[in-house]
This record gives sequence, C-alpha cells and structure tokens, in this order.
Amino acid sequence: MHRSGFSPRRAAATCAVACLVGWTAPLEAQIAGLPTPFLAGSAEAWTGVDATRHAWSSYAGFNWAPFGKLAQDGVRLRLAGSYGEYRYAGYVDSRLQTVYGTAASADVLAGYQMGWGSWTLKAFAGATFDGHLLTPFDEANEVSGPATGAKAALESWVDITPAFWAQLDASYATAHRNYNSRLRVGYRLTQVISLGAEGGGFGNAASDSGRGGGFLRYEWLGGEISASAGLSGDIAAPRNPYGTLVYLTRF
Repeated sequence: MHRSGFSPRRAAATCAVACLVGWTAPLEAQIAGLPTPFLAGSAEAWTGVDATRHAWSSYAGFNWAPFGKLAQDGVRLRLAGSYGEYRYAGYVDSRLQTVYGTAASADVLAGYQMGWGSWTLKAFAGATFDGHLLTPFDEANEVSGPATGAKAALESWVDITPAFWAQLDASYATAHRNYNSRLRVGYRLTQVISLGAEGGGFGNAASDSGRGGGFLRYEWLGGEISASAGLSGDIAAPRNPYGTLVYLTRF
C-alpha cells in the first residue's frame, strides 16, 4: 500500500517550530550585539519559588545600579528576602517525631559589578538575618531561632562561545553558617531561549545538601523567566525531586 509523505503530527511540530522562530526573531534582532545578561535599565527585581517533597520556599529581591545602568560597571545595592516551610524526622523527648519548621531570611548588601570582555563578575557584602521556628522544638538542631551576621556573595557570567554560556553563583553567611552555590551551563537554542544543566551545593550548620538537574531559560530586553527540575537532597546521594520557577524584570 502506498503511504503518503504527509504526517499530521510532523506538520503540527513543524508549524510550532516555525511559529516559535517567527515570534522570537524580532526579539533576537533587538538583543543582538547587546551585553548578556544585563540588557536594559538601572534596576531589576525578581521573585521565585522552590519546592521539594519535604520543603518549599518563596523569595524575592531587588538590585539597583544607583550611578548608572545594569549594563555598566559600577556600584550595586541589593535587598533580598525569603520565606519557607519544611519538615524532617528527628528525635524529640527520646521519640522519633516529625519536626515542622518555618524559615525567614533577609539580606541588605552592597557590591560592585565588573566586566572583562565576555565575562561579568559581581561581588557583594553586607548584613543578613536568618530565623527558624521548629515545632516541636528540637534541641539537637543547631539551626533554630533567630540569627544575624555578615554575608558575602559572588556572581559571575561568561559567554564561552556565541552559543554556550556559564553562570556560577556562591554565597556564605555567618548566621547559622548558611552557604549556597550553583553552576549553570547553557546552550542557546535561539538568541532568547537557552537549555542547559545545573548543579550545586547548599546547607547550614545542621545539614549539607546538593542538587543537580536541567533548566529552560527565556530572556527578553526587559527580563527573563527560567524553570528547572532535578534531584535534591543529601549531598552524597541526592534523590528528592525539586522544581524551581524564577521571574526577573528590569526597568
């Protein structure tokens, strides 16, 4: 029997790709030649959510270049905060129980952004607050109650080639000895859509964790949105699924 070369599924996929390319082409024309990822404005604000099977958190932040634009080297001022809830199994009163925790944090940081060709580096330092409330109270958990201290953060971005880029962020705070790191390596499917892999470590005085997964990132002149998913948990063997969604706007 003769088979037609027409496939409805293939035609639908071809149409979707064509529509995507047609939709992003004007944005790519605007973005071409401009520095990445700091494309416009003197301030940016972001908000995001992060969730696993045993914890969730939401966070927001504001970054300001008081004497110029985000695309230029110079002083940066940052405010950031987060709130989350989590649970874990712990021994309380000699019995294994589920401990429920709530966490809130706030940062006030000042820093400087520097660029060398395709590489951009931002360094911050300032004050931080980190508070945890445990129910029932777990006296064996070092991360309990409010704590204040100093915080330092480094953020870097490099365009390895026109198609490949990498992003490395790291921070440490004396409050509850919090630390966080993340490496992303992305490939530009188009000028505004990137697909890639991510991984990193995070923790505090009570635990050390790691995660690894993949992400999808879409950017435009006024901001970006990214989603990621993978496995998180004990740094030696992360096996807890996670997902994140972050939206950033520049103005």
